Parts: sequence; C-alpha cells; structure tokens
Amino acid sequence: MTQFDDVTIEKIFGADDAENEDPTRFKEYFYRNRAYDSLVSDLSARILVGHKGIGKSALLKRAYLDDQEKGLPSIWLRPNDIVNVRTAALAQTDFILRIEEWKRGLLLEAIEDFFLNKYGLGSRDVVAELTNAKPRDLSRILEKALAEKADGNPINIYIDDIDRAWSASPDDIRNISALLNAIRDIGGEFPKIRFRMGLRSDVYFLVRTSDESTDKIERNVIWLRWTNDEIFRLAAKRVVSYFSIRKSDDEINVMSQRQISEQILSKVITPRYQGRGRWEDRPTYSILMSMTRARPRDLIKLFQLSARNAYADRAEVITTTHLERSLEPYSQERLQDVINEFKSELPEIEKLLLEMRPTKKKGQLQKISSSQQTGYAQN
Repeated sequence: MTQFDDVTIEKIFGADDAENEDPTRFKEYFYRNRAYDSLVSDLSARILVGHKGIGKSALLKRAYLDDQEKGLPSIWLRPNDIVNVRTAALAQTDFILRIEEWKRGLLLEAIEDFFLNKYGLGSRDVVAELTNAKPRDLSRILEKALAEKADGNPINIYIDDIDRAWSASPDDIRNISALLNAIRDIGGEFPKIRFRMGLRSDVYFLVRTSDESTDKIERNVIWLRWTNDEIFRLAAKRVVSYFSIRKSDDEINVMSQRQISEQILSKVITPRYQGRGRWEDRPTYSILMSMTRARPRDLIKLFQLSARNAYADRAEVITTTHLERSLEPYSQERLQDVINEFKSELPEIEKLLLEMRPTKKKGQLQKISSSQQTGYAQN
C-alpha cells in the first residue's frame, strides 16, 4: 500500500534539486541519456548548457558520484565554495587579469580542498608560497600531485549553479566569460586538469553574443535536451526503482508508452483519464506529456502535486480528480518559472504574459481551462 506522505513522495519521484538528493536513492533512479555520455567523455572541458529545470545538476552530480565510486580524483564546487574567487575576479577591471584570477582561484581550490585534505599534504610539501604561485605553477603542482598520488589519473573539477543570482549585468556577463576562458586555458595546456560545468541557456546566450572570444569554447558545449518520450521513461525509472520492479534501462527503452503506463506507472497513477471533456478516456500519460516543457522537473512537479492531493484523500493511487486539482497551482508555478528565467533577457515578459490572460467579452468572463494555463507556461 502506498501512502503519499512527503517522505514517500520524495522517495518515489525524487527531490526538486538533484544536488540535495540522497546519493543512494539518486543513483538508483538516475536515467542515462546521450548528454551524459558526452559529459563524461575524455575531454578537458565540458560545458553543459540547458534551460532551468532540465537536469544539468543531475547529470553533473551523477558523473561526480561515478568518479567517487571509481576512486578517481574529483572536486565539487558550488557558488558558496568559490565566493572569494568570484569576488577577487570581479575586482579586476582588466579582462585578462580577471581570467588569471579565476585560474588561480580554481586551482587553489582544487589543491587545497582535494589534495591537502585527502592526502594530508601541507602547503610546504606542495610549494613554499602557495598563495603567491602563478596559475601555470599551480597547474604543474596539481599535475605532479596527480602523477604521484593518483596514479596519473586526471582530476575532474565540477562547477554547479555558477549562474545563481545572475542579473545579466555587463559585469555578470564578463565574469562568466572570464571563467569560461580560464577553464579553456587550463584544460588546453594541462589536459589532466578537467572541468565540467553547468550553465543556463539564457546565460550562455548572453555571454556567447557579448564576447567574441567565447567562440573558442563552442566545441566544448553540450546542449542538454529531452524529448517528452525520454522524460516519460525517466519517470518510469523512478517508479521501477522505488517498487523494486525488475526492469533495466534497456528493457524500459523498448517498451511502448502504453506498456509503461499499464505495467509501471499504474503503481502510482490511474492509466486512463476518467473525467469529461476532450481528454475523456484518453491515456493519462498523453495528458501528462502535453503539460511538460521538455523539462524533467515539470513532470516531477506535476506528480508531486497530484500525489499530495491523493494523500489528502487517503488514496493509494493518483486519480483523475487528484490530477485535475493540481493543474491550477502547477500552471501558476510554471508561469512564474518562465518569468523568473527570462526576465533578465526580456524585462517586460511578465507584462506580456499577463496581457494574455482571459478578458471580459460581452459582459461574461471567458474562463480558461487549467490545461490552457499550462500552455502559457510552456511558451
């Protein structure tokens, strides 16, 4: 019997942000795609670009956990880990010096956080004056340590959520551009020092169109995209792993959507829509897929909202009624997501979307269905 309390909902469908997910459960339900294969390829720089909520952090985290499982050198950096580096870089008005500041800061983080802590190497064992060393010297120190302490394996430096608090200001754009240049410079000269970074598509677009030097990192960019079919199978993998159903990724991949709906997702949601209207008696999966914006987080959010409605009714399976009650808050949240994501590029986007609201006609308020509201959030 399934009770959709908050703990169970998170165990089945996953957390909103993969970086804070329990590693064991995360590895159980992770669904591998082609972008992941590109991310873990043997190249010095990998820049994972995609919309908000599309799964950049999830792919980065799985690659990082894979390194840990294999005992390979790796380090995970988030904005709070490199706030001093960012501040020092912003203080440099000269672009070249800003690039050098990013190089020094990232290399120091790698040396201090990984090698000093893991192997107990004191700063005197590494270099007499670590803080005064130039980026090239730091790179050589790091490569030497890799050769002596890590069997010559490369180190992967993961940088996640670097565009937090992004405001699209000229300084923000130049700073991200300097970071990308720093990554390219280090990896190009020292291939044993590798970077894997996630970047929102709107951030990448502004940086790419504002700095001509970024054409040199274009070959390192991986565009993360999902088809609705892939997202559907991703959801199936989460249900399969939670209920311990013996289905491998390969087996899920060859199943039809109808088979997945009836044999797997029926554990958590009714296979057919039982309400009235144009969706009457249609497969529930086709309705779910029409509401996502080709982003895994959208489908997970919809499942979470519907499951909470089921819990309120003490139901063991999400029914059509539970799904319908989730549509309005789901649509409102996705609409706000669109505004938050693109307001730096389109300052008037909120006004534009609100102008698309229903208007009174002949004294009557034209009602808009929840599905149509969701359509606004998709566009």
